[in-house]
Amino acid sequence: MILLSADMEGASGVCRWAEVTPGDPAHAHGCAALQRDVAVVAAVYAEQGLPVAVVDGHWFGTNLRSESLGLAVTAGCRMPFGMVEGVQDAAVEGVVLLAYHGRAGSAGVLSHTWSDAFTEVRLDGAAVGEIWLSALLAASVGVPVIGLSGDDVACAEARHWLPGVPVAEVKRAVGHEAAILHPDAAARLRAMAHASLPRRGRREPDPLTARRHTLTAAMATVAGADRAAIAPGTQRAAPAELSFFGDAHHCFNALRTWAALAEA
Repeated sequence: MILLSADMEGASGVCRWAEVTPGDPAHAHGCAALQRDVAVVAAVYAEQGLPVAVVDGHWFGTNLRSESLGLAVTAGCRMPFGMVEGVQDAAVEGVVLLAYHGRAGSAGVLSHTWSDAFTEVRLDGAAVGEIWLSALLAASVGVPVIGLSGDDVACAEARHWLPGVPVAEVKRAVGHEAAILHPDAAARLRAMAHASLPRRGRREPDPLTARRHTLTAAMATVAGADRAAIAPGTQRAAPAELSFFGDAHHCFNALRTWAALAEA
């Protein structure tokens, strides 16, 4: 089985926050764009006789319709494995990160890391985003990332953290809410999916994910840091900087706990 982890900011045809924000009239455009990208990639795997499952990893997880896709969609929020929920299923041979975006502080379209509560997130001193966080969670159960789509910044980030993984650049960043939209995005998505096929196959869990890491987050406000600092295991490194020490999954849970508290 192939798991498609679907975000939205990196979808083809999307470049504004309104298009990815539930409740905004423009959100319907973002949903339609994401649905198209998922359908294009899923069709390649279906042609190979491979079952496909989808996790709706954007915002509240209410952006995709299983009946329209004809695929099982895991929806909702606060799932144990977050944007790669379902990767722990023993049948999953690979995960594709679809419509992903660049990390906080990068020049990508709609770039951020998990929440606007953070201006930068670092793991063991290296600035990371949702691409690396999702890859770490998948690696913790022995599932490789076999493909990715997004803008040029997200693709460059994937090449850095996941050398050799096929990518589909569906747009090029011009600004935070501006992009050159590639007219051949569907062909690029199909090419990425075909190139990903030889990379599938379950592995032993990566020992990197079991060892303990230092997670740090620069908070957007001191008030947000005040609220988030009450999370168990959190250290206050500076007035607007938090840190945590733990394995990959505990670091991920600390990050989303900080986000929830900071935004409360």
